[in-house]
Amino acid sequence: MHLLSSLLLALTVSLVLASSRRCGPLVRGNAHRAVDALERLAEFLSLHKDVATADHALGVAIARGQIQAALRSLRAPAGPGPGPGRPEPEPQHAAGLDALAARLEAVDADLNAVLRDLQASSGPVPLLQPWLWRVERPFVTGRGRRPDGRGAWGRGQPEQVSAGGPPPPAEAVLELRELSAGGGRPTEAESDRCIGALLAPGARCHVPEECARAEVQDAGDAAVGYAATHRVLYHHVARQMGCSRPGSAVGTRDAIERLCDGILLEAEDIARAGFPPLLRDLFAEQMALCGLQGFEAFARASWLDRLLSWQRPAGCFGDLGEQREAAGPFLALRDNARLDDPLGNQCLSHLTGVAAAAVAFSARVLVDGWREGGCSRSPLRSA
Repeated sequence: MHLLSSLLLALTVSLVLASSRRCGPLVRGNAHRAVDALERLAEFLSLHKDVATADHALGVAIARGQIQAALRSLRAPAGPGPGPGRPEPEPQHAAGLDALAARLEAVDADLNAVLRDLQASSGPVPLLQPWLWRVERPFVTGRGRRPDGRGAWGRGQPEQVSAGGPPPPAEAVLELRELSAGGGRPTEAESDRCIGALLAPGARCHVPEECARAEVQDAGDAAVGYAATHRVLYHHVARQMGCSRPGSAVGTRDAIERLCDGILLEAEDIARAGFPPLLRDLFAEQMALCGLQGFEAFARASWLDRLLSWQRPAGCFGDLGEQREAAGPFLALRDNARLDDPLGNQCLSHLTGVAAAAVAFSARVLVDGWREGGCSRSPLRSA
């Protein structure tokens, strides 16, 4: 029995070491790929300040928050346990981490300059204040599956398909559902007004009745698409500002977690449908905003691969021609600024911003995984 136990222990150790040798290089390689993408984006934005807009600036501000969190992880002193005070990295990885930190510091400085120049020309933008995007929360997992077994788009009712023939392609179902969700609450205009009310200098944390209905009271299980991500943004800003109050659902962790659990299901459906062009912007926004909340389930190697495939050689994201062609059959989209917002080099402004934040989130997860030895949390899982 003692011999058998020894053999099992030896086998376990060898398997762990083999796994470490496999996933360690993958983590490091993906970390460098993510930072490469951020460097190219920072260079593009630095060279094209004339086309800088608040549309992608928010994504850049969120990306900076994630980059700075990654840098704090890299600079954390050695010590026991997770979080600040982690074990020292192995000597052969320390130099690589130092080099990665230097690259991230340069990207952070470049993106800060972009935001500073934008506000110098357009005036201060309260939503771009760095402290709003400082993230300290530990990573959490998302359920990714509804208890009732319904699909991500089946809020309140099972998915409806025609009984007279084969079900429509997944891409068509998702695109039509996203279009039909355009009237959900909050609308983009409502979201802007409600966040503005939270940030108003003379009435900090003000929640007008309209906002209580749009962001909280009418939330239920009905928020899909951009309405759901806008609610996450609202609750995040409220939480960062300290607007949470006993008995109020505004800015609570529970509200954010419920939203991101549902959003994760939507993101998984978009991925299963092959990332239709009209849903890529939404997908990147989902990954960016729930990643900001620490939902590690949004950090997946295949999702990072897709994000990076949407980056153009110039450094920005999206394909304006492909987007317009995909939107052609849908009259409602022809005037949608989010889906038709050129940024130069045939890129899309809003997608560039949210993709930057999503890639920065992936980089933060990868840096943490590298810092902890590459395999301790299986960063950027393959599913």
